[in-house]
Amino acid sequence: MNQSNGFLKDRRDAFVWVIERLDFRLSKARAGIRIASPRALDPSAHNAPQVETLELLRCGIAHVHNGAPNHAPGSLHAALSLSSLRRSSLAAALAINPPRFEQILIRADYSTGREAAICHIRTLIDVIETDIPASKKAIREKINQLELLEMGGINADDLRRQMAFDLNILCENYINTCADVRHDIHTL
Repeated sequence: MNQSNGFLKDRRDAFVWVIERLDFRLSKARAGIRIASPRALDPSAHNAPQVETLELLRCGIAHVHNGAPNHAPGSLHAALSLSSLRRSSLAAALAINPPRFEQILIRADYSTGREAAICHIRTLIDVIETDIPASKKAIREKINQLELLEMGGINADDLRRQMAFDLNILCENYINTCADVRHDIHTL
């Protein structure tokens, strides 16, 4: 693999372009949270899943870009652990540990740094999309195992149903976020 200055600049520029697009989407989603009606029960609820999935994917892509020591490219398996739904706030609230992925080998015959960046991002998204059902299953199992006490008039079964609903929304948002970034890299 050619690691010339031009190759590294092309790689960096491609990653920065994708990360800036994610940052733009994040700022729009966060702005939607801030201007939500103050009369709403939870004004952050509407865009919170979108913000969380954008943050998860951004974290993974940023790690592959320069997450290793001295801002070197990070490993794909570490990026996957950082961007798994099992690292979401819902999973954390249920005390679910983020998954550990085995090292992933991908082709290394890129002619440009842009091709390398696109390949790494595409591979990251492919594995994230494969991990979504596994993460959903792990989180749903933990929801079903919860021993909840009824507190403040909240029925435990209602809370479980709400958590399952939130999980479905989170998964749907992550699928859409991955599709958006996959589209972005096709235009890169």
